[in-house]
Amino acid sequence: MQEEISRQVRDMVAVATKTEVPAEVRAIGQDSVAKAREACANWTTAVEKGAKALEDVILAAQSNAKIVARRIADDAVANTKSALDAAEQLVEAKTLPEAAQLQARFLQTK
Repeated sequence: MQEEISRQVRDMVAVATKTEVPAEVRAIGQDSVAKAREACANWTTAVEKGAKALEDVILAAQSNAKIVARRIADDAVANTKSALDAAEQLVEAKTLPEAAQLQARFLQTK
């Protein structure tokens, strides 16, 4: 029985080694691989464009954040300086009406 199985296996291997893959089947396989490569190239291009767009958005947001942060810091410094200047004038006022006028002027400018 084992000899019969061995002979059948040898016969199948002999037939398989002599059998050619039909040209049509190879052509279909080659066409499928070419289409897969093209689809992959298109996908890669789309991913790269998306990554570039995302990078541009992030860079713009970062730039805008820097501008806003700088403006906030500049305004805080200007407001602090203005308040200190007003406080200095107030402490030098010799009368209450003069201090009230200085305070009113300061409030009108803010």
